[in-house]
Amino acid sequence: MYIGIRCCPKILGVYVSQERSRKFVLNMNDAAKDENVQPESSVSLPSSPESLSRQKRFRQEKSSRKTSPRKRRHMAADVTRTPEGASPVHMEDKPKSPLKEALRERLGTSAGVTENTSGLNNAPCFVRNRISVPQLFAAAGGQFQMFHSQCLTASQLIPQVTSHHLRQYSTHSIPQAAAVPIVPQIHQGRRTETQKDLVDPEVTDRMKLPREWEYTRYGQEHERCRHAGLEFSVMSYNVLAQRLLEDHGYLYREADTQILQWKYRRERLLEEITSHAPDVMCLQEVQEDHYHDFFKPQLENLGYRGVYMKRTGDKCDGCATFYKQDKFSLGKTTPVEYCRGGLLDRDNIALILELVPHDNVYQGRVGKLCVANTHLLFNPRRGDIKLGQLMVLMAELDKCAFNSSSDQTSQMNYSPVLLCGDFNSEPHSDLYKFISRGYLQYKGLIARFLSGQKDGRHGRDIRLKKDFFCPSFGITDQCQYQKVLHTRSSGMASLTEKKDPCQSLSASTGGNNLSHPPDNTSCPSPPSTQAHQDVRGQSSGVNLSPMGTSYGFSSSPSDFSFYSMGSGRLWHELNFVSSYQHTIARLNHQWDEVTTQHSAGSCTVDFIFYNVLHKEVKTRNNKIHTRHVNEGPLKLLRRYGLMSQAEISDLGGLPNPLCPSDHVPLISTFLLSK
Repeated sequence: MYIGIRCCPKILGVYVSQERSRKFVLNMNDAAKDENVQPESSVSLPSSPESLSRQKRFRQEKSSRKTSPRKRRHMAADVTRTPEGASPVHMEDKPKSPLKEALRERLGTSAGVTENTSGLNNAPCFVRNRISVPQLFAAAGGQFQMFHSQCLTASQLIPQVTSHHLRQYSTHSIPQAAAVPIVPQIHQGRRTETQKDLVDPEVTDRMKLPREWEYTRYGQEHERCRHAGLEFSVMSYNVLAQRLLEDHGYLYREADTQILQWKYRRERLLEEITSHAPDVMCLQEVQEDHYHDFFKPQLENLGYRGVYMKRTGDKCDGCATFYKQDKFSLGKTTPVEYCRGGLLDRDNIALILELVPHDNVYQGRVGKLCVANTHLLFNPRRGDIKLGQLMVLMAELDKCAFNSSSDQTSQMNYSPVLLCGDFNSEPHSDLYKFISRGYLQYKGLIARFLSGQKDGRHGRDIRLKKDFFCPSFGITDQCQYQKVLHTRSSGMASLTEKKDPCQSLSASTGGNNLSHPPDNTSCPSPPSTQAHQDVRGQSSGVNLSPMGTSYGFSSSPSDFSFYSMGSGRLWHELNFVSSYQHTIARLNHQWDEVTTQHSAGSCTVDFIFYNVLHKEVKTRNNKIHTRHVNEGPLKLLRRYGLMSQAEISDLGGLPNPLCPSDHVPLISTFLLSK
């Protein structure tokens, strides 16, 4: 690769030449205007032949003998050759052209400046034998211009050089890190003001995200009159693993290369985390080496403690959950692997932490807070696999968060639960309805429509059957483990037993060992035909009316002996509500919220769910509407509002100088009441 400065009557700039192709990098007309110089005729000053290869030197000599009269006008006649081993030097100390004089003042003089009969592919150029790329950019006054589709911008080349600590490179030994092929494609349109000012260190200070806090009614009351309890904030954030970014560079062709570099992104991620200072963080797509080298040490310095679980197989990323040590302590960790054979053959995972509030900050009846962090399968056409992964996750949450009779001091059957993550499912889709409504009749549904993603509109129509989920997994249609139900049933029947059956089961299946998650595939065989009966509306107490459905579940010792498998319907009793409304309040709910965007589109796939005592759910125009929410110990105070697709596009898409990932963080504040 060769770098040179081209001087011609209309365009003055920096060219990058590689493999006989010239690509415009930097327009320097503004630099000439700063010197009050008008561009004049071109002058050719290429680099020394001594630094070129033998083949290119031969081409130069050949071209010099066959140069046309028109090309000769661009060549300087006064060139002298120094002894062997030295660089050619000008005979004149001062260039004749005022434009060259301005360039000399900006770039300085050097004995390595030369003129020859051929330049970069016979193009007129001015080259210093040894000059750093940042100096060339600084000489242009930081003015950048976008041209045809094959052009490179200076902002694409700068991060490659800064990553090497701005070393001085020879014009004929630019490192491969700056080579064109590894640079993602760039947007062919005009650069926005945000992109033009990217090199300005104060640009992020001048820019502001159109996000603001949205308070609930209870949150407004809490601001006026503080209620007793523990106030804490939760963040769910897909931070975009760097290796996945590089493997799918075509998705980020509209983003500048500088903001795609890990050294830039990690600083912005840290600034984002420290500015919000959440008490609990659920991060997805955390690269394993970045967790150990960056996230863990940096966040531990801020008072956090984290637990990490990598995706199974040969995947490079995973989920990480951090919590403030001054508010919580870790009770138990439950890793969840979705890859269990059969339908569940993908390397996605979940991580469940039981956090215990410190006595000095909370003196209430709640003993633990269950925080689940997950990243479901992306494939839009395999909604059946995502549904199976959700069944496993709900069964694990049921096992971890269930309150035994001895511990149950409220109306809730479960401890407070927070479910965060990237679900790769859009609001009001069948998978979303299953989480928020607690019920789904899956028989006959088409797999590619379950997640509601646009990419799933095309493909084969695979309809779900009653037995799509393998009974050997030991998970019932109520999303509970058969073995857990049997344990609870025997525990409830015995009034003398004080031990929590969930804890005893967890201890027998591996406890907190992240390397060996609980193996729940060796559960008892499916129950008899009588156990396959549809018990909906009987044991679980579900109102089946299509409109105004009330999903309040009640459990008693007799309920544990009833369950179904392969009925074509699914339930869960966790009673989840989303902390976000999926429409933007500050825009009068006229625009949908967006949590992720790249060149393939934008949508909402990230959520924060929390469980409540009771809610009323209605379905209108195939959309879920939740009202009359009766919250339990976990009360929503406020949420950090999201942006619309148009607002994100105005910022230059994702990632951008303010948002270092292709997702935006979701933040909600809760009160754990007494």
